[in-house]
Amino acid sequence: YALNYAKTSKRDGLILCEGYMDVISLHQAGIDNAVAALGTALTPDQARLIQSVTDNVYLCYDSDEAGQKATRRGLDVLKSFDVKAKVIVVTGGKDPDEFIKTYGKESFEKLLTNAQARVDYRIETIKRKYQLSVTEEKTQCLKEIIVLLATLDNRIEREIYIDRVAEDFGVTKENLTAEVNIQIKKATKYKRQKDDRTAMDSLGKNLFAEGRNAHFKVMKIEDDIITLLLQWKKLDAFHL
Repeated sequence: YALNYAKTSKRDGLILCEGYMDVISLHQAGIDNAVAALGTALTPDQARLIQSVTDNVYLCYDSDEAGQKATRRGLDVLKSFDVKAKVIVVTGGKDPDEFIKTYGKESFEKLLTNAQARVDYRIETIKRKYQLSVTEEKTQCLKEIIVLLATLDNRIEREIYIDRVAEDFGVTKENLTAEVNIQIKKATKYKRQKDDRTAMDSLGKNLFAEGRNAHFKVMKIEDDIITLLLQWKKLDAFHL
């Protein structure tokens, strides 16, 4: 929604919202690079369309649980299309429409300036789930963040975040790196096993299909023989 207007904007990238009212309010405030997915689920086709216009997107979904879940999914979808995405965390309002009507354009511009990169947003989202003053919860939080860090393919990016998380949680970089590497090995092993199972399933289906086709051929031959036997007397009489 409103991509026909937003793609001519001189502002950087696109601001992706949920609904058309968010987009209308932002455009009225002069933020004319806003578009809407018209729903919480960003589709691959929409991501492909976005990619044709820009490689820089700001996700600005509602602050409720559904909106935040859609934000996490949207980040993954955009990443698969090599679109750089940041998250505008809307505070003091449920959605961009309410926020900009309450606090104005300048306040929204500050949110835009402080937009969080994909990994930063994911880390902060994980941290909000736990009471970090409790050792057990802090440990569990760190375990979840380690799983996230293990998904980072770029080693330099991974090292930067390891440094940051180690300092934030008061652990050594060496220990955190070792745990991340263990998780990477586990994920690699799991992926290899999954690929092997997929290959075996595919092989099994192919063998089944070949066996079924062979079975049908045998059945056809049997049918022809039975038909021939049933018609034998008629054929013999005709021959005589």
